[in-house]
Amino acid sequence: MYVFPNINAEDDAVSIWALQCFLRDECENRLLAVAKDKKIYQLVFDGDRPNIINTPNSGGAFTSLSSAARKYWPTTLYELAHETVNLLDPIEGNTNYLEEGFAVHFSVEMSKK
Repeated sequence: MYVFPNINAEDDAVSIWALQCFLRDECENRLLAVAKDKKIYQLVFDGDRPNIINTPNSGGAFTSLSSAARKYWPTTLYELAHETVNLLDPIEGNTNYLEEGFAVHFSVEMSKK
């Protein structure tokens, strides 16, 4: 079971990174390892909807979460869990339906924990 801190997600970079690592490990246990040539960077809260952003040289990626996730940890966890699946092998453009379906499933599963 994951326990949320008592401060807002946007104000707790250490807990956000710990959550990112926890979700990555949980996801890798279910699927596969993160692409070895890609690095996962600290997330940002910078958007209307969650998505992943590749670095300019495509050597890594990070998650951009919605404004709703800034202050409400359950939303932070749900959005970050979904995007963690996409971070396993970040690609330019759209993902496929299978990946998106598993991302939703993984988000729900992690929300239950």
